[in-house]
Amino acid sequence: MREGRAVLGEEVIDVSRNPRARNAELRRRIYGTVFPCVTAAALVVAALGMVAIGHLGNKREALNLADSVLEAVEKRITTEVAAWLGPAERAVRLMGELHTAETLGRDAGRVRDFGVGLLHAVPQIASVLYGDTEGGFVMARRAGTEAIAVKTIETRPQRRILVEWRDRTGGTVRYSVEPDDGFDPRTRPWFNGATATDGIFWTEIYVFFTDRVPGLTVARAMPARDDAPASVVSVDIRLDTLSRFLAT
Repeated sequence: MREGRAVLGEEVIDVSRNPRARNAELRRRIYGTVFPCVTAAALVVAALGMVAIGHLGNKREALNLADSVLEAVEKRITTEVAAWLGPAERAVRLMGELHTAETLGRDAGRVRDFGVGLLHAVPQIASVLYGDTEGGFVMARRAGTEAIAVKTIETRPQRRILVEWRDRTGGTVRYSVEPDDGFDPRTRPWFNGATATDGIFWTEIYVFFTDRVPGLTVARAMPARDDAPASVVSVDIRLDTLSRFLAT
């Protein structure tokens, strides 16, 4: 047997070291290895928690910002659409009041002049229409950017279609008698809808007979008078212009 060691069979026992010291050294090694790992794991967990909290906070802020933006856009669209469509409704109400005050009557010239003036004053309006239960019709509409075309269908003493073009000053540039195109205001959605409605009537989207573009019409029925049959006044708004605004 060598000094400091005892051999029992195949087992070698070091009797020169204190078992307590050996255990203490073992614990120090374990603590020296495990504690840094535990600390690192805790830091990783803490970092992940902070990232998760930050992500949730950023997500809430992003959602709140998106809600605010959408709400602002919705308010702007509502305001702009109301500003675009509002004058048409007010114009129809004004024409109804003029009819009640007998300012508008059977005389188509009054309707033509009023429609031309309205188109000059309100750029949103595409055309102004008047139709009666006898098939009479007046339409003032924009013909490009500089002119206004006025179509009149007379039913007395016989059916005749007249078209005149007016410049920006209201003066007549050209006047012609047109062939009969078969148009009858009594068959149009705005006429039938207004006569079946008490008050202001808005049509669904449809294709305008003359311009062949989609749009909608606001109309109002007017009762018959001694000098005029029952009729409907209306205002057209082309939706292609409004669509270009909404696209922005």
